[in-house]
Amino acid sequence: MQIYPNPANEYIIISGDIKSNDIIKIYSADGRVVLHKKINTTNTKVDISMLPPGVYVIQISEDGWVKYSEKLFK
Repeated sequence: MQIYPNPANEYIIISGDIKSNDIIKIYSADGRVVLHKKINTTNTKVDISMLPPGVYVIQISEDGWVKYSEKLFK
C-alpha cells in the first residue's frame, strides 16, 4: 500500500491492494475522525484540502479490520 505525496497539501493518492469495500479514515492528532470515505479503485485520489496543517493518522480498513495505517503530514 502506498499513500503519496506525504507531506501533502491538496490531495493524497492511495494505491495498492484496495478492495471494493475498503474504508479510509483520517484521524486528527486528538483522535477525532476528520475524514471517512469508501474507496474502491487501485489508485484513489482523496481531497484533503479542507484539513488544517498538522499531523494525521490514515487507516485503511477491510471488513472492519485495519489493514494499513500511516502518519500523514500536512
